[in-house]
Amino acid sequence: MDILDYAFIYLLVGAISMAIFDAMHYLTKSVVDAETYEANSFSTTDRIQIIIIWPIIWINLIMVAFGHKSYEQSDSDEETND
Repeated sequence: MDILDYAFIYLLVGAISMAIFDAMHYLTKSVVDAETYEANSFSTTDRIQIIIIWPIIWINLIMVAFGHKSYEQSDSDEETND
């Protein structure tokens, strides 16, 4: 296998990951109102970023699933979310 085969496999896994995330987003359509659904949808640049950096995203999702805190919201962030 040459480098193009590896690049194709890498991008294919990224595209499959993006399809999974799109499917999860679609499943929330019946739970939230239309405005929230549209506001939380992925943009084209989000899709490209996810396809490129999918290993980081999957590693973080696995770490969070097994109880490792990879991100803690600071107090200043909490104030802006209110």
